[in-house]
Amino acid sequence: MLLLVKVFYNKVLLYFVVPSAPPENVTSWNTSSTSLMVAWAPVPTLLVHGLVRGYIVSYCKATGQRWCYTNTTTTDLHVQLNNLEKFTLYFVRVLAFNQKGRGPSSNNLTVSTAEDGK
Repeated sequence: MLLLVKVFYNKVLLYFVVPSAPPENVTSWNTSSTSLMVAWAPVPTLLVHGLVRGYIVSYCKATGQRWCYTNTTTTDLHVQLNNLEKFTLYFVRVLAFNQKGRGPSSNNLTVSTAEDGK
């Protein structure tokens, strides 16, 4: 486990820090007219600073409405977003969190749910 260590008046202080990078290779694609699959690779080991406790996948309609969230603490590196609007553009991003808190988000991806019958 990586920690920041500081010596202060001959005492060793340990500081846990949040992940310093987002998950890598975030991708997203439609699986139906009302769902999207989001997949990613882990944060590089040296940048996790502890153990990844889970991931937060954020998404919203590309029209700028507020962000919705789904939490997954599984070891799987993917999540399916369901009950979305048909044939609609969404922004999607992913971040990892550890015992200290949330790391940075990935860049936003733009992905569309499918048209009916396609």
